Amino acid sequence: MLNLAKTLVVAALLAPGVALAASTVADPIHRVGDITFHPKKFVGKHVIMRGFLLKQETGYALVSDESGGKIGPRDLPVTGAGLELMKPNTLFIIEGNFLDKGLTASNNNKYHLELTAPPKPDKP
Repeated sequence: MLNLAKTLVVAALLAPGVALAASTVADPIHRVGDITFHPKKFVGKHVIMRGFLLKQETGYALVSDESGGKIGPRDLPVTGAGLELMKPNTLFIIEGNFLDKGLTASNNNKYHLELTAPPKPDKP
């Protein structure tokens, strides 16, 4: 174990950033439906996903895999700072904590995403 620690220190000194980059695992980017069809396995976890704004509500937004259509129970309510940045017909990357309480949404979805970073437009 000590030899491994020495090896990582030497690697970091010889090639700064390489040892750190090799040990960092990126979080996967999900689709909204990946999460809303299997919500229990995501509750309490930090998630990153792609989605479109369907509708701005008071205090939250409804986000979907599709850029339009009828709002349904699988569309995801999203709360937090930066919702005003989301525009219709634009795909966004959103990230936050996936929760199962604390919001009563108009589409009767008991789950929601509480943003931990502002939404960012996704590059096509």
